[in-house]
Amino acid sequence: MRRPTDSAPCGADDTRDRCRRGAGHRGVPGTHRRVRAAHHERPGHRYRRTTCGGVAGRPRRGRRRATAGQEIGGAGGDVGPARHRRVAHRGTDDRSGAERPAEGRGCQPGRHRTGTGQIVRVLRPVRHVVRRDRAIRQAVHTRGIRGRDADTDTRGGRDVDTRGCRGVGPGHGCRGTAPRRRPSHRDPFLPVHPPLGTEGGQDFKGARLIVRWDASDRFDVTLSGDIYSDDSEPSPSRLIAVRPDHASAPLLTPFLDVGRYESYSLYQSQRGYGLAGRNRLDGYGVSGQLNYDFSDNLTLTSISAYRTYDGFFQVDLDGTSYGMTTQHVGLDFEQFSQELRVNGSLAGGRLDYTVGGYFYSGRGASAGLIELTFQAVNPPAPPPPAASFHIQDDIVEIENKSAFLHTIFRATDALTLSLGIRYTDEWKTLVLHRKDPVTLEFQPLEGANGRFDGDHVDYRVSLDYRWNPNLLTYVSFATGFKGGGISSRPYRAEQVVPFGPEKLEAWEVGFKSDFFDRRARFNVSAFHNKYDDIQLTVRSGTGIFAPPASVTVNAGEAEMTGFEAEFSLNPTSGLAIDAAVGYLDFEYTELSPGVLASGLAMHHVTPFTPEWKWSLGAQYEFALGDGRTITPRFDVAYQSEIYANPVNNPMWVVDDYTVADARVTYRNPTSGVEVALAVTNLFDKYYYTSLYDNLYGSQGTVIANVARPREWSISVRKNF
Repeated sequence: MRRPTDSAPCGADDTRDRCRRGAGHRGVPGTHRRVRAAHHERPGHRYRRTTCGGVAGRPRRGRRRATAGQEIGGAGGDVGPARHRRVAHRGTDDRSGAERPAEGRGCQPGRHRTGTGQIVRVLRPVRHVVRRDRAIRQAVHTRGIRGRDADTDTRGGRDVDTRGCRGVGPGHGCRGTAPRRRPSHRDPFLPVHPPLGTEGGQDFKGARLIVRWDASDRFDVTLSGDIYSDDSEPSPSRLIAVRPDHASAPLLTPFLDVGRYESYSLYQSQRGYGLAGRNRLDGYGVSGQLNYDFSDNLTLTSISAYRTYDGFFQVDLDGTSYGMTTQHVGLDFEQFSQELRVNGSLAGGRLDYTVGGYFYSGRGASAGLIELTFQAVNPPAPPPPAASFHIQDDIVEIENKSAFLHTIFRATDALTLSLGIRYTDEWKTLVLHRKDPVTLEFQPLEGANGRFDGDHVDYRVSLDYRWNPNLLTYVSFATGFKGGGISSRPYRAEQVVPFGPEKLEAWEVGFKSDFFDRRARFNVSAFHNKYDDIQLTVRSGTGIFAPPASVTVNAGEAEMTGFEAEFSLNPTSGLAIDAAVGYLDFEYTELSPGVLASGLAMHHVTPFTPEWKWSLGAQYEFALGDGRTITPRFDVAYQSEIYANPVNNPMWVVDDYTVADARVTYRNPTSGVEVALAVTNLFDKYYYTSLYDNLYGSQGTVIANVARPREWSISVRKNF
């Protein structure tokens, strides 16, 4: 745990989550830190899906972000106590896929006839297995067949895989053929069905360069740049629930009875649009920081930064082969930020201050093809009427200006008082563009727009007292806000509505201690947060919440109370033990009538808010001579159950789980070589990380994101 006054500010060149627009509460920094959750965001695991399948592969959905406290001098960062805290976990971050055999399955479990050409995708990348069960599932390859889709001509005797079992049931075969080729992620709209593959894999490349120039003893310049390309697969998911009274329940329900690591995702819409089943993001950023020391007690700092990215993500979100919900959404965004601040010291070094301003401007587009039918049909029946079928090209613009002052006054050698204030003025606009993909005529939402304008004043007060070199206590109060905006996923014009900022008041008290000659450390903090105009996204209800819906609103007021504790111990040379625990108690104190009508109740809790989290780790460093060491380490982490929807239906619970990791590291300081063998999810625990709920919406399903199975990796590092 960091001392409240030691938090690093978000600079204009800072690209961490807490510094991005809308990532959390902004304004005066609070005392709550953002701590990583073990096993929360790992590189995608290999998740095979059937070419006859219909969903999986939605973009990652993170839980509500916990944010780190920062100084008022930070540039547009988040403010502290965040609603959802995460217990720190010191374990390996090395991840790698490991191949395993698994059984193949058909397009619709137990209901295929022999020879319909089913090919499976399963979570673990393994060889194809032909299995005899209630029916035979097998891959069928033919020559010289002309596909039913317009561009799937297979003349010339090329090998093809029969694909496209959309809505396969008893007595139905696959529909269409596709050339055996890997679709290019540069051409995401394919007129053919995607080939056999996996979900959850990652393909990331990047480079970073930092150059520092010390022009004089008073002036220095730091320039940095980075470039990256992420061509990864969609997140792995599977269907886990179907609403019994949904019109398509008889067709959807059989997909519940599949293997744990299987997904029936075709990425093929009901109107014949095929997607590549990939996510892509390419971008680069540059920044420059100039520091000039007018004197030993006065420094001027300027930070300028520019970043841009473009890419797309693809979604097939019904968990079956019927393609009821398919989306290709392209992203194109650029932003510029400028921070100017002065750091100084007065009163013989007893008073430190930071005063400055921050400017941010961003503009982006969200373009793509969306098809939502929410109804399954068996071929050759024609596709049902679409709830939404359009080409979109939505434009968003953001501007933020702020000014801040932060002071630290050392009243005595032991007593420190911190005061800060920040003013923020921001606006956001959203303009929707909608066309029919076939006729290219404008749709009713064409030109619909919304605008949010707002300003906010936040402040922070913190007092800490160092009783001796090994014990510090502190108490703080801070306000902050999470910016407002416009609901960006409307299905009807009345859903294009702005929502206001979510405001926060946060109290925190705690202590930091070292003992046993600093071989042990014990830090504890308790906090109480009050939320006003809390933001929630509602997907079902009445009025503007009537399905289909995904409307963000200010739902009401809430309170959250909890504590965090961290402990570390080095009892002997080479042995290190660390542990952390966090507890949250959340409750609503007031909810609006419209939100209550959607099914939300006063005793519900916000999504992705675990009551308990803890982690425990231990390692021992063995000396091998000549400075060489080998260090085995073991970590275990726990998270209690969470809800994936503001309405706490039992079907929307992500169960609690305990996961262990292990790692052995060899170090040779003479050569600078470090080699590590790591195993994640050591005991091969099967669990879900999150859910996408539309059970009582138009789709009538719940989709779960499946966690990574056991994996091993070897990493080699060379230090120069």
